[in-house]
Amino acid sequence: MLRLRPPLPTGAAACAGEEALRAHPSYTIVRPGGLKNAPGGQHLIGSTVNNTKESGSGSIPRADVAAVCVDALSRPAARNVTVSVFGGGPLPEGRSVGEVLASVWAGSSGKQ
Repeated sequence: MLRLRPPLPTGAAACAGEEALRAHPSYTIVRPGGLKNAPGGQHLIGSTVNNTKESGSGSIPRADVAAVCVDALSRPAARNVTVSVFGGGPLPEGRSVGEVLASVWAGSSGKQ
């Protein structure tokens, strides 16, 4: 199960929703930073995995959040994790979008 959770609701309602998802045998929770209407694939994507609070800052294009969600469907390291994603600096020359997506899941073992 893949669920994209917008920044709202906050507090107890958000925690309860996430806890309900964690009860599922397989989940990925994506917490995006501020969403913006801009082309995707042009910036680095910052992330923190399995954190307990929202972290990171910087708005992120909706297309990049969608790319993270689609990538999670086929990446074992994305299983049973919560990831906060946020915008980063410009994509360095020679670095592919695939490498950027792989870096989102760095530090995740995908374990339950």
